[in-house]
Amino acid sequence: MKTLVNLHQKLTPRLAERLHSCLNSARAPAPRVWPVAVIERIERLLRLETKAYRRGWISAAAVVRSQLQSALTDLQERLAQLRSQVDLQPPSTSSLRDLIADINALQCEFEQVEVNLSTSTLAVTTSPVVHEDVFLGPFRIALSFAAGQSSTSYTVTALEPHPAASDDAITHPHIQDGHLCEGEGRLPLRRALEDGRVFDVFQIIQQILTTYNSGSAYVSLDDWHGVPCVTCGMSTSDDERTSCQLTGEPLCWECAVSCSDCERTLAPDRTECCSECDDQFCSACLDQGICHACQDEIETEAEPVSSDRADAPVHTLCLEQTALSAGPG
Repeated sequence: MKTLVNLHQKLTPRLAERLHSCLNSARAPAPRVWPVAVIERIERLLRLETKAYRRGWISAAAVVRSQLQSALTDLQERLAQLRSQVDLQPPSTSSLRDLIADINALQCEFEQVEVNLSTSTLAVTTSPVVHEDVFLGPFRIALSFAAGQSSTSYTVTALEPHPAASDDAITHPHIQDGHLCEGEGRLPLRRALEDGRVFDVFQIIQQILTTYNSGSAYVSLDDWHGVPCVTCGMSTSDDERTSCQLTGEPLCWECAVSCSDCERTLAPDRTECCSECDDQFCSACLDQGICHACQDEIETEAEPVSSDRADAPVHTLCLEQTALSAGPG
């Protein structure tokens, strides 16, 4: 049920006048500067030119005359710029009556309308925002303005935050740290703010909140409650998650396994146990089911044992001595 605020009492002409004054301040033209320095320079050059001619300094007079021509051209350009500024009509802003009508119309569009004269703030509360079964809750849109400000500004705050599992600062796919990504709504929103179309400002922001664009989301709705681990299916945040370096699939740290040789992070189903040592390895670090270390050990054990005696040379003298010792005594 909508909460209607008694705007007739709270939205006094003072509030509308503050907003109107703020808009007019933002629309005030830039200060117009009369080219005094250029005119003074021209006057000085005119005096120098007259003096040069009186004394017969023809060459000096020619130099001064050239400088005078440049100064007059400069003055002409500056006067043309000043004329274009004066002729340019500042764009119109919403009238005081239009502002009051816009703000009164807000109570028919939003759940709640708040007016704070002390802070010169006008705020509305939206209905709960839901995107693809992801409940994000209601949001408060506040427009701030005050006499003397150069522009109006707005904030968007989640009243019942349901942030993304990966980042508490993201309370909406298009809001991070309170900053709204305006996307395609940026241009119409800027124009509505500049023109003082208060009703349109709130309506455009609400439309941005109720529209989901996966291409510009800080966190996609598919990953809003966390990214599931490919092995156990548990939702994980960025701090709780890594990825398989073979497939790129997300893994929680509890399921992640490291190859005992190359130390790459892998999903359990992407590893095999060495048939000799039972440690886990990636397929690249196994040869016929055996790790490199075990293969080296097996090859070492299979080598024949060498004998120094067998390798020793046989001398003829030794053979003759053996034959004599074996003969008749």
